[in-house]
Amino acid sequence: MNTARIRPTPVALFVIAASLLVAKIGTCQLPSGEGKPIISKKGGGIFILGNIWSPTDRGEDQINETTRIRCNKRLRACAIGPGQLLTVASWTSQRIVLTQEESAGQVCWKPNVYVVDLQKGSVSRIMAPGRRSDSVECKWGTGGRPRRIVYRLSFFQRIDHAHANPALTASELADRYPHHEVYDVQSGVQMAAKFAPNGLVCEMRLEQAHFGTNLINMIPGMDEEHINGLIDQLVPRSERGEEDKKDTSNGLMIGMGQVDESTHSYSNVRVHVLSSNGTTVAYIHWRHRKCEQ
Repeated sequence: MNTARIRPTPVALFVIAASLLVAKIGTCQLPSGEGKPIISKKGGGIFILGNIWSPTDRGEDQINETTRIRCNKRLRACAIGPGQLLTVASWTSQRIVLTQEESAGQVCWKPNVYVVDLQKGSVSRIMAPGRRSDSVECKWGTGGRPRRIVYRLSFFQRIDHAHANPALTASELADRYPHHEVYDVQSGVQMAAKFAPNGLVCEMRLEQAHFGTNLINMIPGMDEEHINGLIDQLVPRSERGEEDKKDTSNGLMIGMGQVDESTHSYSNVRVHVLSSNGTTVAYIHWRHRKCEQ
């Protein structure tokens, strides 16, 4: 793979910069585990959010600033803020390397390099001495000169402790909110179940899991063929019973705007499959079992 830096066109840079300004950041606002940054993948792009840059060298000070990076893989360009642009040096399934544009008077420091480790869910910023870092004018601090510094990005949600709710236990959450069991039936696929008073399952809901260990995956990942295979796995035909041809909803396909719903009725269960814009979900309802409220 050619990892040479590709300079995007001015039009591409304008599109990326505009997308950062109008992006709905609220969909990604959640605290990540162990102070890691938020990394959200969607389609051919990626969004990164953090608010603390911590140096790997304890002799350096941390930088407290909110950083938002939005990249478009096809255009090979990123925006890190209004008027601040990055180019993609390399982009693989495991790592993305971004470089900052060099300014005309930038001689003490090289352009920043950002390394996104998709496996570990980490983001690094590398600052390195420029071509004139040994010159007198590039001195900084107390008799020091620019040297290589590596920062790690993290995200910590700031909480107003004066108004924060106390920590909740599992039993307190269960008393406060309705809840149900969720199972990981496959990597990236979750099944939520409800139960009848006798303990038997009465409803299953299948959907793509968006929250991974380090990433938020917004890419549509399940089609109807995939869903049908999962349904066969969870409720084999022998457990569904005979096809109920007397049920008027059996085999019915209904279009509701951008959503298509198909229903398959059997003597024991009804299976509903809904699809919209490349995303498919399903729910299975047992006809002779009443779910607990």
